[in-house]
Amino acid sequence: MKENLKKNTRHGITFLMLYLTVSLMACKDDNLSSGYNPSNPVEITKIDPEEGGVGTQCLIYGKNFGTDISKIEVTFNGKKANIVGSDGDCVYCFVPVRAGSGPIKVRVGDKENIQEATADSEFKYTYAQRVSTLCGYSDKNGKSEIKDGKLSEAGFESPYWMEIDKKTGDLYLLEERKAIRRISIANDTVETIFKITQSMEQPRSLSFSTDYDTLFISNDQGVQNGISSAIALRSSGFKKIITLITGVSCCGASCHPVYAGEYYYTQWQQGSIFKWDGATNTSKELYKIVGQLNGTLQFAPSGKFAYIADRDHHAIYRAVYDEQKHELQKAQPFCGSRDQAGFVDDVGAAARFRNPTQGCFDEEDNFYLCDQGNYCIRKIAPNGTVTTFAGRPQDWGYADGDLRKEAQFNRPHGIAYDPNTETFYVADKNNMRIRTILKE
Repeated sequence: MKENLKKNTRHGITFLMLYLTVSLMACKDDNLSSGYNPSNPVEITKIDPEEGGVGTQCLIYGKNFGTDISKIEVTFNGKKANIVGSDGDCVYCFVPVRAGSGPIKVRVGDKENIQEATADSEFKYTYAQRVSTLCGYSDKNGKSEIKDGKLSEAGFESPYWMEIDKKTGDLYLLEERKAIRRISIANDTVETIFKITQSMEQPRSLSFSTDYDTLFISNDQGVQNGISSAIALRSSGFKKIITLITGVSCCGASCHPVYAGEYYYTQWQQGSIFKWDGATNTSKELYKIVGQLNGTLQFAPSGKFAYIADRDHHAIYRAVYDEQKHELQKAQPFCGSRDQAGFVDDVGAAARFRNPTQGCFDEEDNFYLCDQGNYCIRKIAPNGTVTTFAGRPQDWGYADGDLRKEAQFNRPHGIAYDPNTETFYVADKNNMRIRTILKE
C-alpha cells in the first residue's frame, strides 16, 4: 500500500510539472516552434508504468516528440490513447479502453513527414471492470429530488427505465410516475422533457423506432379507452406526447430493431402479446403466455428473438421471431422458474431471479438484466447460462468499485448499453443515481 501511494504521488507530481511546463511554453509565444525536428528521429526510452488498465495515467519518455499534441499519436496495441500534454521529451496520456497487451507506438508529424517509434517492451494491459456513479445524489436523510442542470448537480427521485438515442448518444430516462428526462453526457446536462400527467399514469418502458426519430412509450393504466402506448417525435424534441394505442395495463413494449413499423407490447391481465402494425395502424393479439404477465419485452439487436421478463413471477421467456410471418412466435420458458423467487446462478430453469426488470444486449447477444429484488445485475448467455455480472446478491447498499467485491446497488431497475463507448448505464432506483459499468 505504501509503495503504491509513493508511486501514485510521484506520478501526480510529474503530471503536474509536465502540465505547468507545457502551459508556460504556450504562454511565452504562441508562434514558437513545437520543438519537433523532422530531420531527427523520434525515440522512446522509457514507459511509466509498464502495465495498467483503462484510464491508467501513462508517461512516455523519449526524444523529439514536440509539444504540439495535435501532431502526436500514441497507440497501445493499435488503439489510440487520449493525450493530455507533451514537453517534447515526455508525453502524458491515458491508456485506452480494451487495448489489450501489445506494443506502444508514438507517431509524430503531419501527412508529409511522419516518424514512428516503438517501445522496446510491450505494455501489459490489465483488465478491470468497475461500477461508478455518473450522476445523482441523496442528502443525509436519504432523499433526493428531480433537479435539472449539469451532471454534477442533477437529482433523481426514482430512475426506472433507460434507452440510448443512437443518433446523439443521449440517454432517455423514465422517472417512475414522475417524468421523462434526457441525459446528455456530451453536453453535460440533464433536462426534464415531459412531466407525467393523469392521462399517462404510469409509463413502463421506452423504445426507439428503427430510424431513432420516434420514441414509443408504453403506459400501464386501468381505463379501457386510456392511453396504452404513445409516441413522441424528434421534430418536437420528444416533448409532445401523441396517443398511439388505447387499452389497459400495457406493462412493456419494444420496436422491432430491423423491420420498421413493427411494435410489440404486453398486456398484464390476460398475459397477452400484441403486435401493432404501423402501415395499418392496427393491433393484433398474437397469443397469451400466462395470466397476469407483468412483463418487459426486449428484442436482441439482430431482431431474431426477444426476451420477456415477468417481474412478479420471477421468470424469463424467449420468443423467436418468424421472418416469414413477421411475428413473434409463442414465447417459451427460458430461464428461472415461475413463482420460484430466489438467487441461483445456473442454466435455464435451474436459475433463480427475484423481480427481474429491464435488460440490454451486448454485441454477442448476451443479455444483462436488472435483478431488482436481488440488488444486482445478472447476465444471461445465449445458451441460457445465468451468472452474476455486478453487485452483491441479496446485499443492498450504495458503493462504487470492483464489480463483485465492492459495488452495491439498491433495487436497480433500468439498464442500457452503448456499444460505441462500451459502457453500461444503470438506473439505480432506490439509490436515486445513474451508475456506469465499463465493459471490457
